[in-house]
Formats: sequence, C-alpha cells, structure tokens
Amino acid sequence: MRLRLAQDYSSLDSEQSVALLESIIVQVNQLVAAAVVLDGIEHRYLKEGEWLKANYSSLGGLINNLDQNLGELARRNPASARYLSNQLERLEIRLMAQLRIAQSLLAGKNPTYRSPTGRFVRSSGRR
Repeated sequence: MRLRLAQDYSSLDSEQSVALLESIIVQVNQLVAAAVVLDGIEHRYLKEGEWLKANYSSLGGLINNLDQNLGELARRNPASARYLSNQLERLEIRLMAQLRIAQSLLAGKNPTYRSPTGRFVRSSGRR
C-alpha cells in the first residue's frame, strides 16, 4: 500500500514520495537479508549466491514494484531516484533498480536523449 502511495506522490510531491520510498527501502534491505538466511528452506531466493530476478515470491514482487516506483520517480526527480537506488544494500537488486531508472529516463517524455558517446539519439517513442 505504501508503494502505491509513493507512486501516486511521485507525480504530485516528489519529496513525499522520496520519504516514503526511503522507509520502504530500509525494510526491503532487512527482508532481503532475512531471505538470504532462509534461502532454500521454503523458497529459493538465490542462485549460486546471487539474487534471482524472477523469484516468484511476495518479496520478489515487492522488489519489482519498488523498481517500478524508482523508474517513475526518475522521470520527475532523477537525482533522488539514484540516491534511493544506492540505498539498496544487495548489489544485484541495486543494479536492477538502476537499470529500471535508466530505462525510464531513456523512454521518458523527451523524444531525444544523449547517448554515452555524447550524440543525441531519437527514441523509438515507445513507453
């Protein structure tokens, strides 16, 4: 519910969205740490020591929703989205969130974006 509220706030008041997401990230970090300890007992969260992107658990869904929220926030406040993604403690989860942020920024409202080479590139218009 708080993730949905943070998403709604991202278009109205990005500071409030950031505050909500920051508290959620603290809890997600705690849940992920516990899941790593419990890995394999009831559910598989890791494969060869790395977090599974497609783990069909409520925690996996929560992380996916968090990534989506960070992507939405990035369109209005990229610096805050990046700051929040850096708060994710597990490297794989942090990288997934940062990829979502990058995808969101590249597919944003601006029809062009600057590529890593410095050239302007027209987006395909897909969102």
